[in-house]
Order: sequence, then structure tokens, then C-alpha cells
Amino acid sequence: MANPPFNVDKVDAEKVKDDRRLPFGLPGVNKDKKVSNGNYLWISFFWSYLNESGRAGFVMSSQVVREIKRPTSGARSLRPVTSM
Repeated sequence: MANPPFNVDKVDAEKVKDDRRLPFGLPGVNKDKKVSNGNYLWISFFWSYLNESGRAGFVMSSQVVREIKRPTSGARSLRPVTSM
């Protein structure tokens, strides 16, 4: 279970663009070459450390659940669970 910092923005895309912990690539990059929403970085970082049967939980804003990118292949999947 993880509770990363919410909505960290303006991460320098150039510094993280080749990071192997980003299996889905960079999330949205704005015109200033900054990652506009760091929530996706946290999800990707944690995902990259899971094995094929691993699971992780995140406390994130509801906006992340609505905008989450799902992988197109592989045994692992992202399954948003919401409870308010």
C-alpha cells in the first residue's frame, strides 16, 4: 500500500524520459516539456517493481482512477477500486 504525494506536477520530462521504471512511457508532457501530472509516474514506478503476480495499492485522487492508462498486454493489469 502506498500513499504517494498527490498531484506533483512540473516534473522535467527530459530527466525521466528514458527511465526503465516507465513501462507505459511518459504520461502527458506539456509544451514546457514537463510531465503535467506526476500521479502517473508514481503508478508506473510501483508497477515496474511488481512481479507477474504482484499487487500494489495506492491512495490516489479520484481523478487518477478516471484517467488511468491500462496496459495493452501482459499478465498484470491495473484494476482501479474506488470506495468513498
